[in-house]
Order: sequence, then structure tokens, then C-alpha cells
Amino acid sequence: MALNSHGLNLMGDYPMKLSHLLTGAALVALTAGAAVAQVPSAQQPGLTVESALNATDFGPAQIFASETDLSAARPDGRILFQFDATELGAGGTPLFDSLSAAEKVSIKLTLTGGLHFDTQVQDTDFASPGGAACTMVVSAGGAIGSQSVTFETTGGNSNCDDNANEIQFDVDLEARGAGNASVEVRDGNNAVIYTETYRSAPTQAGGVDLVRVASGVLVSVSADTVVTEAEGTAGGAGIRFDALDIDAVGPPVKDAVLGSIAFSNAGGVLSGVNPAALNETFDLGTHASNASFTVTLPSASSFTGIQFEGSDSGATPTVNFTSSNPNSATATISGTALTLADIANGDNVEFALVEDGGDLGTPISFQTPTVSATFTGVTNVNLAGEAVNGAALQTIALEGVSQADSDGNAFRWVGDGGGTDSIFRCYINGTSARVFASLTNAVNGANGTYDLGVIGAPAGELIVTSDMISAVSGAFSRADVTLSVADPRAFGGNGCDRMLLSGAGTLSDFGADYDG
Repeated sequence: MALNSHGLNLMGDYPMKLSHLLTGAALVALTAGAAVAQVPSAQQPGLTVESALNATDFGPAQIFASETDLSAARPDGRILFQFDATELGAGGTPLFDSLSAAEKVSIKLTLTGGLHFDTQVQDTDFASPGGAACTMVVSAGGAIGSQSVTFETTGGNSNCDDNANEIQFDVDLEARGAGNASVEVRDGNNAVIYTETYRSAPTQAGGVDLVRVASGVLVSVSADTVVTEAEGTAGGAGIRFDALDIDAVGPPVKDAVLGSIAFSNAGGVLSGVNPAALNETFDLGTHASNASFTVTLPSASSFTGIQFEGSDSGATPTVNFTSSNPNSATATISGTALTLADIANGDNVEFALVEDGGDLGTPISFQTPTVSATFTGVTNVNLAGEAVNGAALQTIALEGVSQADSDGNAFRWVGDGGGTDSIFRCYINGTSARVFASLTNAVNGANGTYDLGVIGAPAGELIVTSDMISAVSGAFSRADVTLSVADPRAFGGNGCDRMLLSGAGTLSDFGADYDG
């Protein structure tokens, strides 16, 4: 058979057995494993694997999904090992040339790791299709579930190394996990004259094993990049931040979308679940039976629920907040119009806010919602490792200027004034501003946005204290705080300083937490 430079069978016409196994790439070289004969890099390798020609064949460099329990699924099927001894002897000569014509030669094929023979290896599993008088029979091993078999010549060996890649071992394998293969050749005195461990993909440094496992799916959460913010109505008492500012034209464009969760296969990893189609790519659309998505808001004020949208189905089910789950909404594939196709490779599920109608006087909080997700696998597939736990979505901002620290985060670990008071000194363009304080991560759960009213700012210096916040929000013990004003001109690129005033009257300056 003709071979390419990597040892591939270019004809692909060797008869196949209807067993069960995989797909693969090209035939490839192995690196010598012991200090016996070595394979010069410019020569053909000794041990190769024919590329899978059927969906039930194992091929070289197989990768199964780590989510599949291979010890239970046990994908099984045909594999064709080929051994070329043409240039493996001294100086690139045929390996058996130095042996007498009548000397028996044995070749031992050994499987490692999770690879096992799926059926009893037979004498007929050896072949020399070139028609040379090279015949071998099983002399040891090869039982079902075992990991090694030895073939021994029955006649002269002189023709066993002059037909490139014409020595073939056509066996059935089962993969209970990752594993590899090797060959060992012994002469008539039982001395090892050649040994080699299978290495595929010579373009990769060192090559790779025959069967590997890797994660079959990449689950990624993305925060939306289009602005999502509450609208501040101009003018004193009318400033409420109780409705989103939706603007499809812009600039800037604004919407209610928080983000999405997307799915992709990590490099063509195979499932190993279906022996009749072992070239099947791992895909949550096929290998999950259900999925659950939960979007959580620190404060659901002014919102009634979350809309979920599947990219494949186009379904847009809305799940409302309830008295038992006032801040979170959960959509499942089994319980909504979402489908498994929405979590297939290349697809995604998007999350958007649903408002309560607005103008109800209940402020929307400056906050960062999160999403969690879980997936249930089909038989022999465990998707616990794909779960998402509290991944951040897009921050819901308040129109105008929200004053936070230099990293864009809230002022952290602010006390409510019970002993030590936080004082925020902000510099604005004007003599007064209507101020809102948004609390997140409050120790006692007092999260939300609170209207502190119009606060005077003599000479442009606006003072807000912990006591002023807790007078409206109630005691919150400790919380992360963001200060907001509706007038975009109010802060005008200026900043806020944070100070601490102890009960004893000691003033500590944090320095410029934020400098716009």
C-alpha cells in the first residue's frame, strides 16, 4: 500500500470489519521507547494506525470528552495497527535481515491505560496483504478484556520486513479511558531487537497518545456591551430612576439585555457515547437532557422578571420573580419553550430584564446581576463540571454619573454610622444635586437604591454621610455603596473623597477613592 510522509494509508481499501469505533486523522510516527532500535526521523515509523474509514473505526489520536464516563460507556470498535519493519534495522536496513531465514520472530502488541481488547484476538487478525510469505499466529494473550497479544511467525521471516506497512493487526478495541499502544519485537533467542510506543500527530512536539480525554464543551458567559441603565427624569422631585432608558438609535444605543451564555466544542472532541457513530462530536444539544439557567438581581425593584431567548429556537419565555424567589428567575429547557438545540455548539441563551411598567416611584438599583447554570447529561454523561456559578452579567447603571472608586466598583465595606461614620466629599458643578445611594452586599440584606433627596453643595462641595444613607434605607450594618445623581453635568469629571469619622472624633482620610 502506498503511504504518505506520515505513514498514512493512501489507498484505504483494506476490508473493514463491522465492529464499533472511531474517527481519526492521519497515520503517524512513533518515538522509540527503549534503547534498542531507534527510528531515524527521516524514515518511516514502525507502528502506525490506519485512518478510520468507517464511523465504527478507531483512528489515530482519538480524543473523547472527559464528561463521558468511558468506564461505563466503553466505546468499542475496529482498529488497524500497521507495522513497517522495512528500515528499522541497523543503518536503515530491514529489521529481520540479520536473522536466519528459519528463525522465529515474535511481535507483541501491548495496550495501556484504559484500552482493552473487545473480542478474542484471532490468528486471522494478522494479515500481510502484499502476498509475501509472512504469516504469524497468536502465541500468547489476546483474551477479551486483556491488554496484550503476541504473534509469532510460523515459517521463514525473511519476507516479513520487505513489504512496507504490509504487516497488519486488525483487532477490536474498547476504550474504558485514555490509553496508548506499543510493539516489541523479539528474535529466536527471545532477545528484544526493537520496541516502539505509538505517537501520533508528528506536527505536535513529541506526538500524542492513541486515545486521550479532554473537556468536550466550552461554556462561556458574556456580559452585554450595549448600555443598560435607568432613566433619570429631569427636575427635582421627579427624579426616580424607576424605568430603563431604551434607545434603539442612540448614540449611545441602550437596551435591557444583560448578557448571554454560549456553547462550543473544544477542538473536535468526540463523545464516545454512541458506538455506532464513534466520530460523533460532543455537543450539549445531543448529550444533555436538560439545562437550567438562573438570573439573580441584588435588587429586583422595578422589574417583574427575566426574558430568556434561545438562539436556535427563537423562543423568548419570560420567567417572573415570585414571593419565594423575589430576586431570581430560573428557566429550564424542560419547563419552557427553550430547546436542547439552544445549547448546541455555536448557540447561546440570552438574558434580558422585564420591567414592571415604570413610573411607579420605585428606584432601580445600581447593581450587577449574575447568572448560574446547571446541565443534566444523558446516560453515561456527567455535566457537573460544566456548571456556572454566579458569573457576572452587565451592570445596570443609573443615567447621569454614578460615583464609585477608581476601579469602577462601589465604595466598599461602608458602615451605617453606628460608631464609625463614612463621609463622602464630592465636588460638583452647581450648588445642589439630587442624590441616590445604591447598596449592594448589605450585611442585613438592605440592598437597593435609596433617594436621599436634594442635598446642598455650597461652593460645589457635596457632603454625604453614612447616617444620611441609613436614615432612608434603615440600618444596613455594612454594605458597598455607589452614589448617583441624575444630572449628567453634576460631577462634571470631578471626584469624591472618602473619610472615616470615629466615635471619638478622629478623622481618617482614605485619599481620593475616585478621581474622574
